[in-house]
Amino acid sequence: MDARFLDRIKTFEGFTREAKWDYAQYSNGYGTKAAYMGEVIDQAEADRRFRDELNRAGELVDKFAPGLDSGSRAALVSLTFNAGTKWMRSGLGEAVKNGAMGDAKQIFLQYTKAGGVDLPGLISRRLEEAAWFQTDSRGPKVANTSDSVTAGAPESSRPTAAAASAFDAPNPSSHESSPSVRAAYELFEQLQMDRIRLLVLSQRQEPDGQSFGV
Repeated sequence: MDARFLDRIKTFEGFTREAKWDYAQYSNGYGTKAAYMGEVIDQAEADRRFRDELNRAGELVDKFAPGLDSGSRAALVSLTFNAGTKWMRSGLGEAVKNGAMGDAKQIFLQYTKAGGVDLPGLISRRLEEAAWFQTDSRGPKVANTSDSVTAGAPESSRPTAAAASAFDAPNPSSHESSPSVRAAYELFEQLQMDRIRLLVLSQRQEPDGQSFGV
């Protein structure tokens, strides 16, 4: 995976030395599973665990959908690392399998919930990751850190790989049956994207200037 994708995924996750409860497990480092409650690790160990878990996520994506372009693969590996493999059994997985990457990109943007609630950090993260779809091996245009999520965000807005079972995948919908159904689907997806952008903007305009991350 291109180093720029790796760096962005690290930024999304943020670094935590001491293990803290993270939805389904204790996590530290870059959102990886801790060995025990309160475990403290250094940067080198965090990097090692991050590489190992990201490699496993990459193997799962490659097995599910071999031959993806580097950007689409990076986005799906990041999603798998962050939220598990449930997407493979949903409308997103179906679109990827069928090579409908435009549809996959739109559905991908729906993965912004944890515990049934849209999280600002996930909204920002998915918007950036979605831009990686169908890009070449030179990697993504990396967002300016002043315009993107930050590692020092509140824990509640930064669910990591531990939260896989807590993420709410969108319900898959069939939109291939007729032109009218297809048009309705595309309108729905556009409205969904507009809603996400508005949520991001509203969070960036909070009076205390606080930034969010995942």
